[in-house]
Amino acid sequence: MHGEGGSVNSAALPAQIADLKRRLQGYRLADIYNMDETGLFYKLAPDKTIASRQIEGAKKSKVRVTVALTSNADGSDMREPFIIGHANKPRCFKKKSGSDLGFY
Repeated sequence: MHGEGGSVNSAALPAQIADLKRRLQGYRLADIYNMDETGLFYKLAPDKTIASRQIEGAKKSKVRVTVALTSNADGSDMREPFIIGHANKPRCFKKKSGSDLGFY
């Protein structure tokens, strides 16, 4: 049970929820984890003004940072956000390795 919200089969959802609840009955909430990812488009300019008018012009930037967030079901263990990159050795880190900077 994973994927994008737009690809959900609404008719099958109640049966899948019941099946998931049945499978999780033997576990404590502290032992059930969820991880999800989100993207931060930090170079993306706004596309509307305060007055909600469309702004015409430039192409939209697709530069982003992807972050994974993890927590258990009762919220007692919220892990630090995990940055997901696409370069093995980003140039901005010069000659330092990931372990030198505190990541893997």
